[in-house]
Amino acid sequence: MSITSSSVATSRAVLIGLALAITVNLFSLAGSYHMGYRNLTFGHIDFGLLIPFLIGVLGPNILLKFIRPSWGLRYPELLFVFCLGWIGFTVPGWGLLNYLVNIMVEAHYYVSSENQWRALFFPYLPDWVVISDGAGAVTGYCQGIRDAIPIPWGAWVIPVLWWFSFFAGLHAVGLCPPSGSSSRQGERSAVLFCLFSRSGC
Repeated sequence: MSITSSSVATSRAVLIGLALAITVNLFSLAGSYHMGYRNLTFGHIDFGLLIPFLIGVLGPNILLKFIRPSWGLRYPELLFVFCLGWIGFTVPGWGLLNYLVNIMVEAHYYVSSENQWRALFFPYLPDWVVISDGAGAVTGYCQGIRDAIPIPWGAWVIPVLWWFSFFAGLHAVGLCPPSGSSSRQGERSAVLFCLFSRSGC
């Protein structure tokens, strides 16, 4: 049985994988920031993804296979759903939010006279990369804002736009097909793919 991209990335697998990624992101963010449980998104196979996949996708799929086998997802579709959920969960949940927001905030939050950050590296740190604490944005993010005080969105706009443009450019470069690759290099990759694929060529 040959596995093609159209048999793996079916419309139902894409929809289920996107729904899994969105659901897991929402619940992991709620667990991290509202309940204080930050270890949902920590590890190589995150429990924040594995448990919803087992309960929400694999369990119902087994039941559907018993009721009517054609309704259930096949193995390649299940693997695609898991990988789509994993990528959609790991990058925003762990990689982007936990690192990027901390990069934008922690320079001004942890500055003190003891560590001398203001004299050592603040002259080299552009204002558009990090969030300044002029409106209480950094302190409000790290310690919380009281209900009566509005969120200082203005302090976040320029750094978020600059970081977003950086990541948009990075993704655009990554999505572009490699230019200048010779046909011989393409033949080599096809041979390697045939050697290491399950189905063979």
